[in-house]
Amino acid sequence: MYRTTICLLLICSAAFAKKKEPEVFQQLEEYRFWPAYKQQYFTEPQLWVQQDHAIPGWDWSLPPSVKPSDKAYVQLGHAAREPVMNLPVRPVVEMMWNWKDLEPEEGKFNFQPLIGAISEWDAKGYGVALKIRASVYDKLAVPANKRPPKWYADHVSAPDWLKQYNIPVIHEEPKKSFQIVNYDILHPEYHQRYLRFIEKLGGSGIPRMDAVKVAYLGFKSSSQGEEGGGPHEPGPDRVFEKRALERYDAWAKAFKGVEDKLLPTGGGKGKQEQIYQQHAYDLGMGQRSGFVEMFLYNIPNPALGQVWTKAGYLEIDESCPPIRYNRAFGDENEEYETSWVHRFGAVESYPFRYWVSMLRALQMRRSYLMVNDFTLDPKMLHWVCHELGRTVDDTPDAWCALRENTIQSNNRTGPVKNFERWLYQRDPEEYKTEPAIAIPHAIKMWMVPKGEVFDYIARKGKKIGFAIDDRYLFGHCPKAAIKITYHDIGNSLVQLLCLDKDGQPLIRSSQCEDTGALKTVTFIIEDADFNGKVMDNDFVIRATTGEAVISMVRIIKL
Repeated sequence: MYRTTICLLLICSAAFAKKKEPEVFQQLEEYRFWPAYKQQYFTEPQLWVQQDHAIPGWDWSLPPSVKPSDKAYVQLGHAAREPVMNLPVRPVVEMMWNWKDLEPEEGKFNFQPLIGAISEWDAKGYGVALKIRASVYDKLAVPANKRPPKWYADHVSAPDWLKQYNIPVIHEEPKKSFQIVNYDILHPEYHQRYLRFIEKLGGSGIPRMDAVKVAYLGFKSSSQGEEGGGPHEPGPDRVFEKRALERYDAWAKAFKGVEDKLLPTGGGKGKQEQIYQQHAYDLGMGQRSGFVEMFLYNIPNPALGQVWTKAGYLEIDESCPPIRYNRAFGDENEEYETSWVHRFGAVESYPFRYWVSMLRALQMRRSYLMVNDFTLDPKMLHWVCHELGRTVDDTPDAWCALRENTIQSNNRTGPVKNFERWLYQRDPEEYKTEPAIAIPHAIKMWMVPKGEVFDYIARKGKKIGFAIDDRYLFGHCPKAAIKITYHDIGNSLVQLLCLDKDGQPLIRSSQCEDTGALKTVTFIIEDADFNGKVMDNDFVIRATTGEAVISMVRIIKL
């Protein structure tokens, strides 16, 4: 069955790559729990109903009094054009400027055009994510005999006057249609002039402009974004490492007092990358990765606070500096144009990937997220905007997405269970669960072992226990909403059990009708006593007969 499905998906992918994009793509059976693929340009809150009720599908509602965090940054598009999607947070645009335009002659700096451009976006109500590109010597067309478009010259970021210093250049690995040629940015003739340029940037006042919300700190790369994580080898007498760290020092000095705006790119698992990342953390910086669209990437990754326990659960190390100090901490969830079928599979699978990648970004405690100029789920994106940048002290809800994948990482193969934010599900003996509701992979992912071809988006069990983080909610609770997203399988009652303030059972129930549909039931609980300590259960979901099949649980203090 799976092979047939994947063949159909690949056939669809090839067809869609050639056709003009229609407004809505077909909704395949495998992805029936999400809307059909459609690019939408607005966000809207899901209606909040403060009484017991049930709705079909997912529930992303929050009380109207909840406002986004001032630490939440959502980036839309580039400065070449104005984004068209509205958001409940102040949107951020990415501004790419080149060293060659800010120091057109050696020693002669002109930051006024950049200051003016930032001020223009500020006046329009946008924040700015600043990216200063500096390493590209040339961009070549692939194949070599192909005539490069005129705009290729725009990707040359290094000043022309650097050529007089005979700095070596590096032809990076060719891509499908282009090849980047970078300067050797750790060569002393380049390095000393780059550090001087960053010092002048710091003196320009740009780093402390309120409209500059984040700024990227990257190294040369084979891609167009200069988003490398630094040299992979320390070099003789560790000279490469030393100069890489000096770049971090220069940026930290330029952003003195607002170092938490800085987003070094990288954050990989390699030994050298971890040295650079730790140095950045020590200087007060945040961090930015990419590729949360490949939602099983960076499991585990101690540098990002991602811990894969022996029992298979994905947990957060809150001592990770950007999480502990709530610094800018970013990712990308923006590859949802139809042109990405070669990387992700059929377009019909995109709404599922959008959903799981958004949950993953929040599980990672990201505060900054780059998205498309459109959304595939307006209500979910509206909720995500209210979740970004939160800590346990100001989060509007706590939630657990019950799911499972099998991955191979660090010479280990095993399950990865759940994406969680301050609400935890574990499997002690009398609360054993199993993964349920298999969703076929649209394409092979490198971290998934051969033969493992499904995401499981639910867990099933006779009784499923949940522990609320004691810092979010412990003991007596005057009023809370608990939202349970479950699969309507069988004719059982899905019941919520907790204790009231007098220690007596407090029970709420929802009747299954065996439709196979996804539903979310909301129970308004008054005068409950959530007294489970640490990972002891605060409430239980059970089935009166058979098993409850649960995809997500949210709790909101009222």
